[in-house]
Amino acid sequence: MAVLTIFNHGTGFNREKSETATEVVGKLSQLIAGTEARHESINHADTFILNEGPGATSGTTPMPSDVDWRTGTTKKRVKLPGFGTVRSKSANIYGSGWGKNVKRTMFLIDQLQEQGKNITIINMVGWSRGAVTSIRIANALQKEYPDQFAVNMFAVDPVAGLQAGNSMEDTKTIPRMVKHYVAVLAMHETRKTFKPQDMSRVIVEDRDSTEMVYLPLPGQHNAQVTTKSNVNGSPEYDITMSLAWAFLRNFGTTFTGPPPGAIVTNADMCKKYAMCLGAMGRRDYKTSSGLSKRVAGMGRFGQRSFVKKHLSSYVSGGAESYWVNEHHRKCFQAAFPQTYNAVFRNQPRTGRGIAIPPNEVAAMGGGMAGLVIGTLVDRDFLFHENRQVYAVPGAGVTVHATGNAWPLDFPKHA
Repeated sequence: MAVLTIFNHGTGFNREKSETATEVVGKLSQLIAGTEARHESINHADTFILNEGPGATSGTTPMPSDVDWRTGTTKKRVKLPGFGTVRSKSANIYGSGWGKNVKRTMFLIDQLQEQGKNITIINMVGWSRGAVTSIRIANALQKEYPDQFAVNMFAVDPVAGLQAGNSMEDTKTIPRMVKHYVAVLAMHETRKTFKPQDMSRVIVEDRDSTEMVYLPLPGQHNAQVTTKSNVNGSPEYDITMSLAWAFLRNFGTTFTGPPPGAIVTNADMCKKYAMCLGAMGRRDYKTSSGLSKRVAGMGRFGQRSFVKKHLSSYVSGGAESYWVNEHHRKCFQAAFPQTYNAVFRNQPRTGRGIAIPPNEVAAMGGGMAGLVIGTLVDRDFLFHENRQVYAVPGAGVTVHATGNAWPLDFPKHA
């Protein structure tokens, strides 16, 4: 059994830029064990493929549109004054080269198969157009190698750009070859041309073959994948990085070690989500704005429909619930089972409240000002009396989201 992992950068990102931005796709590719499959040195023992992002280049790395996907050779372009800037903006808007990334990937897989790699599992992670590139690759694999591989995909804010997410079938169809699929959706991105491949767009070929979950996370389009810190970043970045690493590892990718700042317990995951809740309560997350984003969004802004109208389909209780997403709910249930049962399930009232055991109080941060406890107190789910923390029975009961449960065989942390 051979596992191949494919990393797909987003628009304008590549292996060079990810070094300084500590971008999730690039960071994970730096942590993988083994060697990269490249045209000039392909070997059946190679463990991964890395696709540079479509659009404009950064540093000395050529754009995918400038590379021959059959040979890996780079075209030479004549540089004209001002032309590079104009071409870069156009290349980013239209995602120049992402089709070539699909062809390049298929070519390399064909070569690996011919050399006897005997691939059985293909894991993919991508961001933005890189996430949609993963979907396009899965469709190409289903066509060329029908049901031959088990594909597992972690897609961070999959955005096809312009009208491609509606007009191109291979950007929105999840083929039956995909066995496990996670899609992180940015809640504060508002550019109209940055509509994600969410429930309203995605077509699942075979629901019995594919386990999938959508995870709303706060922040704009790049908030979940980039940070200026080499250790850890925002809570949404740390959650995404840890989940992506754990997901790939769970389905067979081998890493040299976990990413810096990896979240390794359910309780610590809940603390990160508590930070998200606090920031959302303070309205720290800003929606898209500014001239450059207005140009990229074709001058149009508007809240994403899954946030504005359909959040209850993604998370239990919708916009009014305690949960950021269904992963958050599952981590809380695993970390603090007695608190979860007392607050978030229909419990018979026995006096004013149900006493929360000291070990769970300590795990939530201790004291009424603890990170997790504070978010529950703010919603009147917990109260303090005579040095004891009590839960208000059933105060947080909500209607569960249908069809978007956290799958049992998906890892919840690193």
